[in-house]
Amino acid sequence: MIMKLEFEGVMMNVVNAYAQQVGCAMDEKEDFWSELDNVIDSVPKGQRVVIGADFNGHEELREMREQPIDPQAEQEIINSIDEVYFSNDSFDVVNYELEKLPTVLNLEEIEEYRDKLKKQQAAVRNILFKAHSQKTP
Repeated sequence: MIMKLEFEGVMMNVVNAYAQQVGCAMDEKEDFWSELDNVIDSVPKGQRVVIGADFNGHEELREMREQPIDPQAEQEIINSIDEVYFSNDSFDVVNYELEKLPTVLNLEEIEEYRDKLKKQQAAVRNILFKAHSQKTP
C-alpha cells in the first residue's frame, strides 16, 4: 500500500509493506521484493519515499515500535537529524552515510549509530502517522 502525504510542503509517499518469510518459497520472497521495487520506482522524481515495513524477523525494530513515545524525547530525536536530509530531492542518503564512515571501522560505533538512525526513522514515522490521523475523519 502507498499513501501520499504533503508534509511541510514536501510530498511524501509512505509505503507500507509486510515481508512474509516463514513458510514462503524463494520465488514468493523474490516477488515481494520485485513488487516493492516497482512501487518505489513508480514514485515521481522529486518526491520522497518513506518505507514503513515489517521485514519479519527484525525483533529490535518491533520492540522500538512497542515502546511508549515521550513527545519531548521524540522532538529531541527529530532535532538530531542532520539538516542535509531535508536539503533537496536529489539527496543521496546512502552515499552521504557511506562518506561519513571512518577508514578504520569500529563495529560498536557502527551499531550505536545504526540504533540512532533507527530511532530517527521511528520518530519520523510516528509524526507522519499522527499527521495523517489528524487529517483523516
